[in-house]
Amino acid sequence: MGKNGFALEMKSQELETAKVVAIPVPWGMTGYGFDGSDKNAAVSILEAFSNFNAYDPRFGDEADFALIDSPVSGEHVYGKAEAYLNWTGNGRNPDSLKVEMMKHLEDVDIQSHKMVKSVRKASTEILALEKIPCVIGGDHSTALGLMQALTAKYQEFSILQLDAHMDLKDPGLNFEFSHSSVMHHAAKLEQAKKFFQVGVRDFSKEEYARASKERKRFFMYTARSISRGIYGSGNDWMEVVEQILRKIDECVYISFDIDVLEPYLCPNAARQVPGGLNFEQVFFLIEALVEYGIKIIGFDLSEVATEPADVLVGARALQRLSANTSYSWH
Repeated sequence: MGKNGFALEMKSQELETAKVVAIPVPWGMTGYGFDGSDKNAAVSILEAFSNFNAYDPRFGDEADFALIDSPVSGEHVYGKAEAYLNWTGNGRNPDSLKVEMMKHLEDVDIQSHKMVKSVRKASTEILALEKIPCVIGGDHSTALGLMQALTAKYQEFSILQLDAHMDLKDPGLNFEFSHSSVMHHAAKLEQAKKFFQVGVRDFSKEEYARASKERKRFFMYTARSISRGIYGSGNDWMEVVEQILRKIDECVYISFDIDVLEPYLCPNAARQVPGGLNFEQVFFLIEALVEYGIKIIGFDLSEVATEPADVLVGARALQRLSANTSYSWH
C-alpha cells in the first residue's frame, strides 16, 4: 500500500487463497508510561511469524494469511503525545504550558481520528473481498476502526475482549481515542450486542460500575472470579467457557490485548498485571467457540512490546488466532 492511501498490494495467489488479511497499525502514543515501543510491534511480530511452521494438525494450513502495508503513520505527533502525557502525569501541570499542551492534545486527536478512519477504510475493503480483517497493533486504540467497519456487514455480533483492563474509560479531557477508552467507543456501536470481558483485573470504580449496571450487555469474567471459582469452589475453566458459549452470539469479534496473559508471557508490556490467564487457557476458550460453531468475524492483537520474548508470544498468538478464524468459516 502506498503511503498516502489504501490499496491491496498482495500477490494474487495470497489474495485468492487467504481467508484472513492482516492490517499492521504502528500506533502507540496514548499510554501512560509512554515509550512508543508497542507501535513497532506489528513489524516484529510479522517477521517472527514468517519464520514459523504454519501447519497446525487441527487446522492444516489455516494459519496462512495475506498482509497489506500499514495505512497509517503517526511519527510526526509522537513527540507531542509524549510531552502532553508528561505534563499531565507529573502532578504539577504548570499553567505556563497549558496552551501549548492543549494544542498538542488537539493535534494528537486529529491524527487519531485519521488513524481510526484509515483502519476502518482498509477493513471495509477487505470485507468487500469476502476476507476476514485483523489488526496488529500498536496500542489497543488501533482496533476501533475495524470494529466500526464490521457494523456495515453484520447486524449483530459479540465482542470477546481478552484483556487485563476494561478499557471503558470516558476520554474526558484526555486523548479522545486511547487504549483505555477503546471499549467505551465500541459500546456506541448498536450492532455490538454483547461484551465478554475475560481476564480483567485492573479497572476503575467507574468502569466497574458501568459494566455492572449494563449486565445484559456486559459480561465480566474477572481474573479474581475465575481463580476463586477454580481454587475456592472446585469449578474448572470449562465451566467458565460453557457459560460464555451459552450467551455469546453466533458471530464474534475477538479483541486480544496481550496483557490478558500472565506477566511472564508479556514481560515488557506497558500495562501488565499479575494474575492473568495462561496461553493455552486463552486458546482453549477460542477453540471451544470454533468447535461450537461460532464464526470469528475479525480480531485484533495489541499492546505487544518489541523485545524478543514478547514478540515470540505475540507471533504465536497471531498464528493461533489466524488458524482459528479461518477454520471457524468451514
